[in-house]
Amino acid sequence: MAPKVGVKEVSIHNFAFMPFRLLSFVTLVKFFFKRYKRPGLDQNPAMEWCYETLVMQSKPYSYIIAQLPENLKDVFVVCYLWARTADTIEDDYNIPESKRFEDLTEKYPLLLRDNELGGFTSDVEYGMNPAEKYLMKNTTKLQAAFSTLSAAYRSLIRTTMSNFASLAGRFLALPTPEKVATFADLEAYSWAVAGLFEHLYIECLIESGTMDRDEIFERLAAVGYDYDLARLTQFCRVIRDIAEDVLLPIPRLYWPTDLVTKYCESHAALLNPQNVTAATKCLNEMIFYTLNHVEKAITCLKVLSTALPASFRASSTNFLRDFASLVVQYNNPDTFKYQIKIGYLEMANIVKHNENFKDTAILAKEFAHIILQKVGKDDPNAEELIKKLYHIIYLCRLNIEPGITVSGLSGGGSFSMMLSFIYSSFVKGAGVFAGGPYPVGIILVESPAQFFNFTHHTVWINYLASRGFIDDPRNLKNFRAYVYHGAIDHIVPAFLSRFNVGLFRHYGVRHLKDMVAKIPSTHCYPTSSVNDHRICSISVVAVCGCGYSGVEDMFSTLYPETWVNPRLEIGQETSGTLFKFDQNEFFDTKNATFHGWKEFGYAYIPYRCRPESGIVCKLHFAFHGCGQNIIHIILKVVPNYIAETGYLEAADANDIVIIFPQAFPDLTGTTLNIIGCFDLYGYTSPFRITYATKYGVQPLAVKKMYERILMGTIN
Repeated sequence: MAPKVGVKEVSIHNFAFMPFRLLSFVTLVKFFFKRYKRPGLDQNPAMEWCYETLVMQSKPYSYIIAQLPENLKDVFVVCYLWARTADTIEDDYNIPESKRFEDLTEKYPLLLRDNELGGFTSDVEYGMNPAEKYLMKNTTKLQAAFSTLSAAYRSLIRTTMSNFASLAGRFLALPTPEKVATFADLEAYSWAVAGLFEHLYIECLIESGTMDRDEIFERLAAVGYDYDLARLTQFCRVIRDIAEDVLLPIPRLYWPTDLVTKYCESHAALLNPQNVTAATKCLNEMIFYTLNHVEKAITCLKVLSTALPASFRASSTNFLRDFASLVVQYNNPDTFKYQIKIGYLEMANIVKHNENFKDTAILAKEFAHIILQKVGKDDPNAEELIKKLYHIIYLCRLNIEPGITVSGLSGGGSFSMMLSFIYSSFVKGAGVFAGGPYPVGIILVESPAQFFNFTHHTVWINYLASRGFIDDPRNLKNFRAYVYHGAIDHIVPAFLSRFNVGLFRHYGVRHLKDMVAKIPSTHCYPTSSVNDHRICSISVVAVCGCGYSGVEDMFSTLYPETWVNPRLEIGQETSGTLFKFDQNEFFDTKNATFHGWKEFGYAYIPYRCRPESGIVCKLHFAFHGCGQNIIHIILKVVPNYIAETGYLEAADANDIVIIFPQAFPDLTGTTLNIIGCFDLYGYTSPFRITYATKYGVQPLAVKKMYERILMGTIN
């Protein structure tokens, strides 16, 4: 009799300090009862027995079954129990391998014949626990349930299970040392015992009419997918069961021998407390390799979320359960003492908060970040592991093309000019509405007498570039620029915008639209909205109606190859989501207000730019002018420069994600930012010019936002 290995349930989250997460338990209870409430189940006693037996065999899998489309639940309950039947025969170490091979390859396939109701017969009793013995003694009920499925489903299950029995039998026939010598052997075994079932899953979805065969296989082939969801599940089980497998009278040695012998003499030596350091390194390398399947599984889930939305949740929940198991086992020597499993509350939390690919991506990124925090220098693959985890985070990102464009009015326009020169390596275009030139703030402080000297501006720009404070301005040759200034703007002098036009031309900007003094507007964003009754010469919080849309003209200049005129009038409901995001995380102090920004900004994601859509979208940053958001902060409403200028409508029509950072007025006067400007004059910088370079905290925050969006999503 093998020593009993205990089960240790572990949660990633501390639910005692997250009481709202306890509500997830309601979801778990709901799914528990939902399994028995499927319409008509009481009319099919054999199928009802299958659902009850499923709970005995695997509670987590029963949660996943509950999320499948109604017309597929019976199919996969029956299929799972047939798989457990074969698995019980394969794994029962009390039975000689030769006998298990015989029963798997000769007797087991007979169970799946049509009109066969005689049950499994053998001269030995299979089952290493009461649940397995119960299943093996009641295969007649499983056959009865199987017979109620359509002929097409029975044929698919029969073919899959026969192939599984054949491959598992072939594996049993190998000498123990040769079963899993390398990772390639483990991959082959995982495909045999898990990949087959994922193929069956897809075939059943095709049979149900849920999907088109050619389309789904073409899309999966395009991302290099090879049943990695199922392989991931199998790898996670192999990692989880190491202690139990090694202690069996006839050990099941599924960890590749080549890997184990790098760290210990044998599989059994992994369990020796004296080898805990070496064994943990071996464990971490197993997890490192397994993350290959996590990467491919995420790519597959993106495809499934649009190609198979009805079954996506079941697949993604199983994936998150597997990924979570890697999180709790990484660097955890308890793996060699217990079966480490995800706790029921953690499983309920996954089920509760996993409705679509966006939710899956958020949880997957959270899991990757947790492993990142646990990576130590003693991990033999630390550097490559960190790269792999960041790639997983990257896969869960919004689909954003590299590079950004920027825009803004007044102080926001000046800040856009600043960013255009500081980060010309990735800022690809700018729309400047009545903003000042760069580096106007530095010149006002350092040499105010040269303020009107155009050449002095270029001298400063070249100096900053030569010292590495800003990117090479020669990058601007491929830049696109739009410069606007109202003809009756009495707040900001028009010569500043003409300076901007001159700077862009001086540095070789080939694509430039000069709209200085072309429209008789005041200091504002000009709009063409029929719902805007303000006349062009009157600005209400920097928005005015002129029969001309500055934002649309700007975007058509920045993205001429892909520009599409908005289908919606300003103020009509758009398809996407406008939400607040945390700005604190983009400052080293984690305190945005200390650096002149509000604790939150706004982000707009068009419907077509959701992560699961697969559409690659553009990224734009829009900066408000000084004081332009104060009244809205007081009233706690969305600033009108976001809602009433045409930004959202243009974004919807042209697949543009827009970030609206928010500055914050410092009424105490300690930062000299009383009216809520972005830093144009050094209020964040103790060294005067630093604020207007790569080392300025506000430009750096924008860069961090851009990098965060490329690697993940805004929270």
